[in-house]
Amino acid sequence: MWQELTSVIDELNKSYEALVRLGEKKQTALASLDMKGLESLLGEEARRTKAVRELEERRKQVLTRLAATEERLSPDAQMKDVIALAPKDLARRLRQAHEALGKNAARAAELSDNNRFLAEHALGAVTFHLNRIGGAKATGEYGSSGGEHIGHAQNFEFKA
Repeated sequence: MWQELTSVIDELNKSYEALVRLGEKKQTALASLDMKGLESLLGEEARRTKAVRELEERRKQVLTRLAATEERLSPDAQMKDVIALAPKDLARRLRQAHEALGKNAARAAELSDNNRFLAEHALGAVTFHLNRIGGAKATGEYGSSGGEHIGHAQNFEFKA
């Protein structure tokens, strides 16, 4: 089971590395407003995140089985405690894999946050330009319903 745990963590690490590479490509696509490139990346990202969820589930199952067979290990043990109980030949490899996994997971989360920020602001820019083309104006006035008053001008002469 120790070998299986090490294998699952290695696979998780590879999946997170792939998510980091995808996140970097996604960031480039968002910054350059490459919608076709972004569309192709989203499908791959969905597949990778599904793989990560499945691997996390496998990791939990292996840890639960280890806790059932190892008296000194509880199901909610920290990874440092798990590594301390691992056989000597696997402990170093398990520690390195876990540290790399932590770094890759943190980098993937950081890229995800940055990409969310870029996507929100890109959408704001698109909305602004669509409103400019359509002649919509948001004013500082509020209507009877309490919502912001938006006027629409008919802009048939606009050269897009």
